[in-house]
Amino acid sequence: MADGSHPHELLAGISSRYPGDELLARLLEVDLVASDIDECLFPGFSQSYLGHQIFFDIVTRPETVTDVRFVPQLVHGGAFIRKVSLLRRVGRPPGNAALMRRYEHSMWLIPRAYFLKGAQRIPGRSFPGVAETLALLGRRVPVGLISFGIQLIADEYMRQLNDAGPRPFVVFAEANPVTFVPGSDGRLAFAGYDPSPRTEPRHKREILEQRLLAHRASRPLVIGNGRDECEMAALAARRGGLSFGFQPEPQDARCFDVVIRTRDWVPLADLLHQMLQHEPLQPDLQQPAAEGRP
Repeated sequence: MADGSHPHELLAGISSRYPGDELLARLLEVDLVASDIDECLFPGFSQSYLGHQIFFDIVTRPETVTDVRFVPQLVHGGAFIRKVSLLRRVGRPPGNAALMRRYEHSMWLIPRAYFLKGAQRIPGRSFPGVAETLALLGRRVPVGLISFGIQLIADEYMRQLNDAGPRPFVVFAEANPVTFVPGSDGRLAFAGYDPSPRTEPRHKREILEQRLLAHRASRPLVIGNGRDECEMAALAARRGGLSFGFQPEPQDARCFDVVIRTRDWVPLADLLHQMLQHEPLQPDLQQPAAEGRP
């Protein structure tokens, strides 16, 4: 439903600050897409889901019998996540830094193999329409991911999205790196964030600024969910770009030019297809060079 700050209803559940013709004109000027992952591409927090998958694998098919020693710390981590869910409902969520410190504690010294196996299952659980939407945009301009999640999940998103398309279109994935060190049995094991995790909205804006410079782009399309993407959205506005907010909280909706309140990304994919199907591709951006994290 359209509201005062987004008066133009484009489709049921999708409203815009701009009328359709102006939105299309702005969309055609976009030269880079930067999307969040958690609560945007993925329904929830991907690193929490990764913890669930690691718990399941250790309980049902551990690499060694002694890996069950990690179950208590994973259970405590799961209990903390349920507490966070309750705090979010009453408007008192802990900050990103606190969440990340607790995550380190919950995952400490768990073997790397469990992380890699669990991460492979995450992109496939994205909201329906995510891959189609990003691939559609990726036919025109480079696409990147900017997340406060962990880097190995962002890397897996990049790999699977690129493998599913006719050519690579996700050219960067920026998240918080974690480190693994040899454990007592010689296997690489989780040893926390390194360097210290980025947790503030300005950090995402700074990453976007760096990526715009690296790709010689100036007008980004930012896709986000809430407060953590508001500074990126403000940067896009200053540069003449666009911002899409997927299911933002009411207090965050004003950050974005387009608000999507549908259950998934399928209507957005349909809308963008309708808007772009008769528009030619930009020749100089048809084949962006694939690039990993620096």
